[in-house]
Amino acid sequence: MMEREDVVALSRVILRDALSHPPEDPSSFLVRVTSGTSGTQPLVIITEYSSEAPASAVAGGMKRIISCSGSMGVRLANALIVRKTAEGAVVQVLPLDPRDLLSGLDDLLKDFRPQVIYGLCSYVMKMSTFVRPSVAHCIRRLTFVGEILLPEVERHLAGRFPDAEQDEQYMASETGGYIANRLCGHLPRNHYHPALGVTIRILDADEEGVGDILISKRIFRTVRLEDYRVGDIGRFVPGVCPCGEPVTFELLGRKGIDYVKLVGALLRRQEFDRVLAAFPGLIRDYRVEARQSTKRGVMQGLVTLRIHYPGGTFSADLVREIREKIERNLFVTPSKTFADLVSQGVFKPLIVEFSDGPFTQGHKDVKLKLLASTA
Repeated sequence: MMEREDVVALSRVILRDALSHPPEDPSSFLVRVTSGTSGTQPLVIITEYSSEAPASAVAGGMKRIISCSGSMGVRLANALIVRKTAEGAVVQVLPLDPRDLLSGLDDLLKDFRPQVIYGLCSYVMKMSTFVRPSVAHCIRRLTFVGEILLPEVERHLAGRFPDAEQDEQYMASETGGYIANRLCGHLPRNHYHPALGVTIRILDADEEGVGDILISKRIFRTVRLEDYRVGDIGRFVPGVCPCGEPVTFELLGRKGIDYVKLVGALLRRQEFDRVLAAFPGLIRDYRVEARQSTKRGVMQGLVTLRIHYPGGTFSADLVREIREKIERNLFVTPSKTFADLVSQGVFKPLIVEFSDGPFTQGHKDVKLKLLASTA
């Protein structure tokens, strides 16, 4: 099994090889830089990219694409990949920077008449408010990458872009980008078929089949990743897809970010979203910090919920009411709530704090974070 440090070692081998024997067709390669979202240092690596990537982006004759991918490097890579199509079709790409979401963008989008929007779900949501209804009907496809597609986001964007199909691509920069896709039309959100030449394994699956996703694929000439632990959690879906593809897996999220394992329980972004939706007037945004505490050989989970409440301070009674309601309704195992595990001594009571100012946010919409354990 390969870990991130193994990919760092491979990146040095690849760089030496590329410098001593430059590619005959440099346009088929990219210098990729990881974001470091999971708390690790950025990684620079040269990779080839799959011919499936530009083909899927322009499938159906699409020629005008908006890229909502956050960092400048990723936006540039997307533009370069999409513009290199096998058919030589002329493709226009509008790579939006987050700072471009300003008054006047609606006029630009009207002139551009986009057919495809590609990028992070949270970014597409923000950008969609600048799309006029007449332009929204021009959109034929929404392609999501980089984040778990939440049900409320799926529903909202389906209403905002009624003529657009939705699909997803599963990618990671250090693997050469393209890993899997949801293009066949039979898969629900966050379910994928492996891309051509990619093998998926699930490591240490629990009773529900959930474990670490391992990736095997070629990334540069003869250099391969073999069982690389990409940092995401998932599980296989049994059976053959109606499209004939024998392998389907469900992506559950980024380990330690969307999907946190803590003292035998699971904290899931989607479950927090579900429960906190019961407080629409009180909770505008939230962040969860989780850690494990060990005292006299006994492990306990410590969870802090930070709430953005623009209306001022909470009273002590309101804090207690919110905490108790969340504990009673938040499932952290298939059959047990947070309150159940507090009563069993597995978790300490939920800590609720409030903020009258909005939370800072990077390129991705990260709400859960696993912190270092404490003694």
